[in-house]
Amino acid sequence: MSRDRQPQSSRRPASLRPFGLLFAALFAAGSLASGDAVRAQNPTGNEIPPAESKVLETKDGVQLQVAWFPGSLEKDSVPIILMHDWDGRGEDLGALASYLQGQGHAVIVPDLRGHGNSLRIRGNDDPIDRTKMNKLEIATMSEDLETCKRFLMEQNNQGKLNIELLTIVAAGNSTIVAIDWALKDWSWPAIAGRKQGQDVKALVLLSPVKQFKGLNINPAMRNPLLSGRGATPLSVLIAVGTRGGGAARDARGLYESMEKSRPALQLSGSEQDQIRQRLEQQDLFLQEYPVEFQGAALVDPRARLDLHEKILGFLNARLVAKADLFRWTDRTPPR
Repeated sequence: MSRDRQPQSSRRPASLRPFGLLFAALFAAGSLASGDAVRAQNPTGNEIPPAESKVLETKDGVQLQVAWFPGSLEKDSVPIILMHDWDGRGEDLGALASYLQGQGHAVIVPDLRGHGNSLRIRGNDDPIDRTKMNKLEIATMSEDLETCKRFLMEQNNQGKLNIELLTIVAAGNSTIVAIDWALKDWSWPAIAGRKQGQDVKALVLLSPVKQFKGLNINPAMRNPLLSGRGATPLSVLIAVGTRGGGAARDARGLYESMEKSRPALQLSGSEQDQIRQRLEQQDLFLQEYPVEFQGAALVDPRARLDLHEKILGFLNARLVAKADLFRWTDRTPPR
């Protein structure tokens, strides 16, 4: 699905598959993992800290159960929030969390409110019943993300990760909440020259949906951070199973909506030059697999897909390789 507007430009392809040479180059340079089982040490040789179970309290009192996978690259660790699908739980993404931690990154995986072990609200004996949650209550899952970010900010200020590289990986119905919260994160203005937000730099959407229980993605699609009109857009990787009917249509429709307004890639020179130029310029990808399952199942090791490696390659190309643009800073609030 690659189109040329003029000899020196190229539209974005609809899949990561054309990037075989690009990914091979990154593997050869040691920038990507081999895809084998998670190693006992990450590529730098640093010891991987043990994962921890924590309970974080949201501002509205939800006792949020999270799994915390500390990074080992200190200020070079990319902080990643993993969001499971509706009716799922954090452990659905445990293998992906371990894999990314194995490459030095810092990963937090919540049981979203009403799921797993995040069923309690402080001062309320009745557990959260997600089957009774309405549109507005589902939207409050953004508080779960905000709580995870506050925890990650504390880790940033201790020099254990770089919050400027914040990434969200969301599955299925949670993708709408993830996108809305990412845009909200960019809406906070600086106060006295100090940043309050604008930290989310990348989204990985596993089988994204257009609507769910009254929530709709269409308003978000008009935001320049997604549409690419008049702003530097967020980097986005979409993955989907093509035999999933409606899921495949939603994913491709979302991709095409974002792709059509992005400027053509400016490519010239040799094949190797163009690979380098793509690596620097391309910020939107669609990865399709000929399977029926969707969402978190795409990163389940039993699926035997290469999506773990694709996600890592995406992070390396869009964040790690551009670390000079997203320098670590101490964001401790002044007293």
